[in-house]
Amino acid sequence: MNTDVQNFLDALVAKYDSINEIWWFGSRANTKDVKANSDWDFLVFANQPAYPLIKRDAELSLKAKELIIGLLVESEGDKFESPWEHQGRHEKLTLADLKWNIISENVAEYWGYIKDENDADTNRYIPEWMKPRNKEEEKLAKEYPLEWGGPPLQKKLNALRVWSAKSPTPIILEK
Repeated sequence: MNTDVQNFLDALVAKYDSINEIWWFGSRANTKDVKANSDWDFLVFANQPAYPLIKRDAELSLKAKELIIGLLVESEGDKFESPWEHQGRHEKLTLADLKWNIISENVAEYWGYIKDENDADTNRYIPEWMKPRNKEEEKLAKEYPLEWGGPPLQKKLNALRVWSAKSPTPIILEK
């Protein structure tokens, strides 16, 4: 893992002691052939008070933008939200959307979005938050399925635990 990204995570857990675990997921955690501008995605499990505090942290927000870090922080129950806008979006999801499944101490499986139409291990699934919410959105989705996004391709991917309050020594991962 990039030293600057590791330093960002170290600063995050040093500032917010309510963080329980950090999991690395997304393209960088699952492939070696990533682009230089690919983002670093992390899922942060924390007690509820952490989300609003992290959201107001301008210093970490700027550093995350500089390093292209996508942080999703537990905000309530199994709901996760990005505390800051990331690549033009404010993301929200649930563990159910990801079909999150811990398979060992440091590895979890989830269904992630991919762009390769030719990958045989994919399926199409529309999480609740991506479904049209009204008649106008339903019409747009039918008229412009590609622009709307259509049912995204998904594939079972791995997430790697990179920090835990139970053993706060960072787990060093070579990717």
